[in-house]
Amino acid sequence: MQLKVVHRFLLMQLETKGIKLPGYVYIVESPSPRDLFDGRTEGTAICETFKLSGTKHSYSLAVNRAEFERAFALGAGQPFSVAFDDHGQEPPVVHLSMHGSSEGVQLTDGQIITWEELRAILSPINSALPLGLMVTFSTCGGASSIAMSMILGNDEKPFFATVGSIDNVPWDDSLIAYSVFYHHWFKGTRTDQCVELMKAASGHEGFRIYSGEKAKQDFIEYVRKRRGVGGREIGGNHPAA
Repeated sequence: MQLKVVHRFLLMQLETKGIKLPGYVYIVESPSPRDLFDGRTEGTAICETFKLSGTKHSYSLAVNRAEFERAFALGAGQPFSVAFDDHGQEPPVVHLSMHGSSEGVQLTDGQIITWEELRAILSPINSALPLGLMVTFSTCGGASSIAMSMILGNDEKPFFATVGSIDNVPWDDSLIAYSVFYHHWFKGTRTDQCVELMKAASGHEGFRIYSGEKAKQDFIEYVRKRRGVGGREIGGNHPAA
């Protein structure tokens, strides 16, 4: 998906009357045991850059599924709700810092959260925000999160946008890339330019941004073509992630 096409879709949504840009970053980190032992935590490192830049943010550490789900639970006293109120109820960007693959993300205790499971965990927040949620992945294979917006029907709305790499990405590349991405995003730089700048700064060419609405439309069209007339499958390529 071309970056300029993605930018147009996101811009069309942001031009909706009365809609605010994301106002802060909600970081949830789940390092591997070895990363914790070695003090290698990208989430806390990016918090330090935010302190210097004055970027509003909140941080949660989630080492298992129960804590990960709690990080996104809605209700009085829950971490996400507290952060939401502390930042004036502005829309957040969710930043996930952990290991991952094309199948999903991995928590400290080794549990895998698949894209389908992650969509279910984030769905209440995504549904509550007028444009849906923007989620960035400081993980290997994070671009595959586009699967969360590949849904049929109108029961669930797609995510506003997802950002991640199509490849394995070293922690240092990811830290530099997202520091640059957020620095320019909160200055109002175009989304496609933010991605190009994060690639240039980190030297990692695998980063992608996907519009959830565009991903959903492409997926619906793909399924329609595959089913063909009367349900008969016809040729075609699956939308690339």
